[in-house]
Amino acid sequence: MKNILLAVVGLSPQVITETLFAIHQQRRRVDAVHVITTRQGKEKINADLLSPRDGRYYQYLKEYNINPASIDFGFDNVHTIRNHNGIEIDDITDEEENEWLLKKCMELTFRFTNDQNTS
Repeated sequence: MKNILLAVVGLSPQVITETLFAIHQQRRRVDAVHVITTRQGKEKINADLLSPRDGRYYQYLKEYNINPASIDFGFDNVHTIRNHNGIEIDDITDEEENEWLLKKCMELTFRFTNDQNTS
């Protein structure tokens, strides 16, 4: 069974490593991380967490002796909320943007749970 962490993240991407830490403390395995965010959130995640040189995600893996290949998490796993023209939104400020967020959450949830080998 493949365990996927699906998280909605704003401008505080450290919640991803904090959540991974809490899950690993429970001796549970995470095989993949997927994140739903805005354009600004994506930029912050890419710069703060996923920078190969000094990203906090890679620092976390190194600190806890976790093989980076054991968790599928990279730039392709960061999913942005887009408007009806396909443009990434900067922030969620109204009901319509909240609906776009919900749509993205449901889309990915259905995609991941459609595979009987994931949880």
